[in-house]
Amino acid sequence: IVSRSTALIKFLASMCERDSRVDSPSDRSPNKYCLQISHLLLAWKTCSRKTDAAVSAQVYQLLVSILPSCPSSIAIPLLKAVQDSVDRGKEKGEYLNEVA
Repeated sequence: IVSRSTALIKFLASMCERDSRVDSPSDRSPNKYCLQISHLLLAWKTCSRKTDAAVSAQVYQLLVSILPSCPSSIAIPLLKAVQDSVDRGKEKGEYLNEVA
């Protein structure tokens, strides 16, 4: 499922560039169908937990493939979370092969 969801996630990321709600053209708030940073952070947490190596690899590949499609408002926090994971891994003597 994860490997086949790339197009959907890219579509949701593209919705972030629309600055009006689908149901109310006069409201200039972010689109309610936009991909949220909480979604990507949850995916990264799943990837970095490594409870299932196959799932982690697929989620990592998904995140890598959609990152260029993400607006900076969600790409930057995701990259910061990845960097924090790498830093914590170094402190614990662990190595995140996913970001190597």
